[in-house]
Amino acid sequence: MDYVELRVQAPRELADILVAELAEVGYNTFEDNDEGFCAYIDEDQFSPDDVAEIMARYQGQGEVEFDHRIITRQNWNAEWEKNFEPLVIAEHVSVRAPFHPARPDLAHDIVIMPRMSFGTGHHDTTALMLTNQLDVNHQGNGCLIWAAAPAFWP
Repeated sequence: MDYVELRVQAPRELADILVAELAEVGYNTFEDNDEGFCAYIDEDQFSPDDVAEIMARYQGQGEVEFDHRIITRQNWNAEWEKNFEPLVIAEHVSVRAPFHPARPDLAHDIVIMPRMSFGTGHHDTTALMLTNQLDVNHQGNGCLIWAAAPAFWP
């Protein structure tokens, strides 16, 4: 099944009301943007009449524009993985997925399967934590990070 993306341009105070109204007719995902928001609904639940009725209720309370498009269902994990780039932290640590080549020129290699993990290492706190860990002696201390990624610490 495909989805409908409803793109709404509206002032912030009115956008919040429209989100609540659209949720009442089956929209289940919302994404804010600079101009307003996008709302998503399964294609078989989409009703242009419902949208027009909601928008008409608030006519004159602010400038509102809207349109929609069909989004074809796809494997979002596969799409994301195609664009997932490995990281190099502090010129010593490689953080990569199994489908990336290893970096034997770096001292440490962390392999994360993106869909099976909490994160991918791309958040700034991950880089800070890994950089900090380079200065810690983990030899023989049973560190949880060492247990989770034995290839990382000697």
